[in-house]
Parts: sequence; C-alpha cells; structure tokens
Amino acid sequence: MYIYRRSDNLIDAHIEDHFWLKITVTDGTSSTGDYRVVLGSSVFTATDSSAGIDDSAALAASLIVDINASSEPVTAYAGAAANEILLRYDQFGYSPVDVYNQNFNYSVSTTDDDGQITAREVRPSYNVKNASNWDGSFTTMQAVSNTGAVSDRFRKSSEQVAAQVNANQLRHRTRFLFDPNDYSLDDNDVLFFQETPVIDATEVFDGPIEIVMASRQYTDQRPPLILTGTVPVAADFDSSLELRLPRQTVSIEIKNSGGNPLFFAFGTGSAEWSLAASGVFVDNRLSTGYLNLRASGSPTTVEIYAVLSPDPGL
Repeated sequence: MYIYRRSDNLIDAHIEDHFWLKITVTDGTSSTGDYRVVLGSSVFTATDSSAGIDDSAALAASLIVDINASSEPVTAYAGAAANEILLRYDQFGYSPVDVYNQNFNYSVSTTDDDGQITAREVRPSYNVKNASNWDGSFTTMQAVSNTGAVSDRFRKSSEQVAAQVNANQLRHRTRFLFDPNDYSLDDNDVLFFQETPVIDATEVFDGPIEIVMASRQYTDQRPPLILTGTVPVAADFDSSLELRLPRQTVSIEIKNSGGNPLFFAFGTGSAEWSLAASGVFVDNRLSTGYLNLRASGSPTTVEIYAVLSPDPGL
C-alpha cells in the first residue's frame, strides 16, 4: 500500500492489486492419484496414496509448502477452508491470463479418478486497520471493496479536488481516500495503518505497518520521527515486523532499550544487524523508507529517532 498525506490534509491510500487464484482440492476416497498444479514452467504435485480417506486438507497443505519453496513469483496461503489454496502473483498488476489469445499460464489436473482440483480467479476486498502505536492492536477502521472507497463527509469542493489524481497513479490499485477525523483519529500525532486482503470473508495476511505523519509535522523542513515500543520475537527476517516510513530518512538512531537481543534491517535485500541490550546504532547518512525489526528469545523495547527528508517526493 502506498499511503500519503495530501496538501489538503486528506490521506490517500493506494492499495496494490494482485492477481489471485483460488485452488480447491477435493480428494476422491475410492481411488488414489496425483494432484498437479502448473504455474508457468513449474509443476507441483501432491500424491494421494491411500484410498478410503479424505486427504483433501493434507494435499492442499503439501502443495502450499512446495509452491512457497519454489522460485516462482507467487505466494501460496491457506484458504478459508482446509482444502483451499490462495495463490497471489507477487508482481502487482500482472496477470497470467491472456484473454485475447485464451492463454492461461497456469493449469490444474488430477489422475485420481473420483477426485477433483479446480482453479478460478478471485478478487479480494481489503480491511484497512489502524492502531494507536506500531506495536498496538490493529483493528479494522474501514472495509474497502475492490472498487475503492471515499469518505462520505467530504465537502463538495474537497471531493472535486480529491478526484484529480493522475490515472497512472491508480492503475492496478484500489483507492481509499479519507479524512482522519471521519474515524476519530488523533491527527495531532503520528498515525499507523495496515492493509489486509480479504477473500471469502477471511483475512489472508497482514501487510506492513504504514506510518503517516501528523498534518502539522509537514510544515517542518526536516521533520523528526520518534518511535518507541515493544518488538515481538521472530525466528528470521521473513517473519520480522515491517515498518514503512512516511519519507526517506536523512539520519537514524536505533536504541535497544530492552534486555534481549534486537535484530533490524532496512528492507528486503538489506543486511540484518543485531544490537545487544542497551546497544545503539547511529547512521547520519542513511536514506531508507523501510525498517524491519525482530527480537530474539523474548520481546525487547526499542527507541527510534529518525530525521526525515524535507522532500515529500523522496
């Protein structure tokens, strides 16, 4: 999600739209066979070797593990039912379907005589959530359909201005345009948001935490960003807490004020650093818009002081 504060103090969130498939595995209980998913040039197979037992959930789980272990640019999630797989193509705006040539760059099949496996495109809606702090409990403030949502309380003049967005900005994106006051948010402090795709009334995963500065902070030439909170335990970088900063940093200071090791990185592809209890990391030249955090052993508290770029376009 790309979220930013406009010059009229409205907040504009552009949620990336990805192509999703729902695969449903229905095991035949009177015979055995393979259940196959083809994605691009990769073939994934789960084998039902025991008749008389419904192994639908186990077959779906096996396919999820294999797909996520591959190099295909897709991510597999469990669906609302145990025998369902949700596939998200990682490049937003990409579609594996060429409708004009009727070319589908995926397929499913089974050799189980009384079994079935199906695949169909699905489109998620989105829950946009907020919390009082980045380590708080995020709750849904607005359910956004895939056609987008605009606050009901815009004045007519504001609504006309709000509609003036370059079409390329909304290409392959769902727009949620709102006034923080519509949701009783404290617009005198930093705001924290999160976007969650929803399919079949079930939340699939929570996205990164997006930080938006208070309206008055945008008058500062080099606005400071001060964050404090508790970092949860995570086993590795992929499971770490991801923060997306409102602008690129000019400098940053991170202090592990707790009693357990802290690991941090500056987005995908960045090396992961570690800080012992009471350790401090300072970089007066670092330019980044991403911060990943995780604790080891037990949660730890952290203090972050960043100076942000004066240019809102960076």
